[in-house]
Amino acid sequence: MNKLIALAVVLTLCACQQPEPRVVEIDDENLTPEKIDSILMEYNFTYESPIFLKDSKMVLIPISTDLLEKRKYSVRDSYSYDIEEPRYWNILFYNAETGGTRLLTDQKWSISNFDTNLEETGPILARSIIYQITTRDYNRDGKLNELDAEHLFISDLDGTNLQQLSPPKEDFSSYEVIPKTDQLIIKTIRNTDDKPEFSSDDEFIWYKAESKNGVWQTVEIIDSSQRKSIANLYFEKWLKKKRKD
Repeated sequence: MNKLIALAVVLTLCACQQPEPRVVEIDDENLTPEKIDSILMEYNFTYESPIFLKDSKMVLIPISTDLLEKRKYSVRDSYSYDIEEPRYWNILFYNAETGGTRLLTDQKWSISNFDTNLEETGPILARSIIYQITTRDYNRDGKLNELDAEHLFISDLDGTNLQQLSPPKEDFSSYEVIPKTDQLIIKTIRNTDDKPEFSSDDEFIWYKAESKNGVWQTVEIIDSSQRKSIANLYFEKWLKKKRKD
């Protein structure tokens, strides 16, 4: 009897020490609606505090899951969430006047941040939302997380007219609004080697983005020939040894 009790205690301890379940891809073959409901019951979908958009009837509600309680340090921000989970996997838009709702996307996207109620801008940006989104498994490790390239997006206050601002093959780094205008200065990281990840050896690229007839256009500020000219100037003035007379 004592041996049975000891075995039960060991099994209980082992069960308690097993890691918490992580989100994995599920083979949907032969899954019935009942089985899908059973799987979804294991996840507590969290609708974050509503964000009210100024001069608008729109309310923005980010959607996450309870797995996001496991936070840890990130290179992108000081309060990033578990590397296996997006900070937000979607955003719900609610029109307080009509009662209508819509989701930002029906794609598998990881939304790490967004900016609303922009100030000191032109009229277009004042009625826009800017997002930082990872859209694909850039480094092909089977995950969609902060190690993949992130991109800058923009939409209207109701989540429509969503457009990508930063180039698809570059990792978004930062952006600034040119004060009192509808123009953005965007900095990205361009992968300069054949490796599937970004590193300190890659090149920073600067762009200006602005809306023309409702379509956002992004133009490189300093092109490759200008960067080469600047590098040659540094070589000439700072590195090249002067001949002695």
